Amino acid sequence: MAEYRRETRITEERDPQTSAPVEPLADTPAGEPGAYRRVEREVIHDESATDRNYQRQMIYARIANVVWSVVGFIEALIGLRIVLHLIAANAGNSFVRFVYNFSGVFVNPFAGIVHNPASGNVVLEVNSIIAMLVYLLIGWAVVRGVRVIVDTTASTKA
Repeated sequence: MAEYRRETRITEERDPQTSAPVEPLADTPAGEPGAYRRVEREVIHDESATDRNYQRQMIYARIANVVWSVVGFIEALIGLRIVLHLIAANAGNSFVRFVYNFSGVFVNPFAGIVHNPASGNVVLEVNSIIAMLVYLLIGWAVVRGVRVIVDTTASTKA
C-alpha cells in the first residue's frame, strides 16, 4: 500500500474577476481592481515505491562500497605478503615484519592446507592465494546477501 503525505500550500494570486493592470498592494481588499485573494491547495505526495526503492538502492550502494573497500584492503595486504615472500624480503626489516604480522591474522586460518613450494629463501605461499580467493568469495557473498535483503522490485504503476 502506498504511503501519502499531505501538505497544504497557501498562496496569493490575482483575483480573476479583476482586470486592472495597476500593480496592487498586498493589503488591497478583495474585490477591488488589482486585488489578490488567498488560495489554499492541498498537495498530496505519493511516497510510494519509487522513493523507497531509491533509498534502498543508496543503502545497498553504501554497504557494498564499505564491504568491497575492506575486502580490497585485505586482498592488497595479502598480495603484498605474497610478493615479499617471492622476492625473499628481509624478515628483520620493520616494514616487512609489520606486513607479515598484520597479514598473518588473515592468512593463519588457511595455514597448512597445502605445502608452500620453496626454493632457497623464495617461497610461493599457496595458502595466501587460497586465503585471497576465500576472502573474495566472502565479500561477494556478503554483498549479494545485502542485495537480497535490501532489493525490492520496482513499482509497476504508470
